[in-house]
Amino acid sequence: MIKSESVDVLSGNPPTSKIFGPTTIFSYLGHQIIAWTALGVALYLLVNQSWYTPTPRGEEAVFNISECTTMWMIGLFIYPACAISWSFGSHWRKPIFYNIGLMVVLVIEVVTLAFVMSAPTAWSNWYRIMSIVYLDSDFKFILSIVGVVSFSIMILWEYFVIIGPVGNFLRKKTGRGRLPYQKIEKSEIPQYHKFN
Repeated sequence: MIKSESVDVLSGNPPTSKIFGPTTIFSYLGHQIIAWTALGVALYLLVNQSWYTPTPRGEEAVFNISECTTMWMIGLFIYPACAISWSFGSHWRKPIFYNIGLMVVLVIEVVTLAFVMSAPTAWSNWYRIMSIVYLDSDFKFILSIVGVVSFSIMILWEYFVIIGPVGNFLRKKTGRGRLPYQKIEKSEIPQYHKFN
């Protein structure tokens, strides 16, 4: 995300007045609530599957269990949603789509997700290599729905509530958020000189 370049022409509208201001905090908290809710729903659906058996407790930690696989699969939807929604661009930064490196990583992640969600049991060696457990195909479809819904809610939360019409309405009513727009005359802009 940090490799997103600055916009070609900067706006006179400054960034938020405080790093821990309402806009930043509500954006972060909204994403946390959505992510934890999606993980909770996915784990609840997992433990209610007829084929689910809890992993026996022992002295050694075991990571290739269905709970970890379920959380990992939901994470494959949540992480790109955060990256995209926090990089829509602004008056100061170009949108995420100009960051080619991150776009390549997101495409690789989508391909990995599609492979994991659709790979048949015959490819069980790949599951072993990735240290994940093969889950029932019907359950993977349910996880895909939970993931797509959480992805969509995160994007909509940021786009409409935080930086969109809801956020603008609340900023006007409370006077919080971005600093007031300051019109700067061209004559007030400092001139930069090249030195030989």
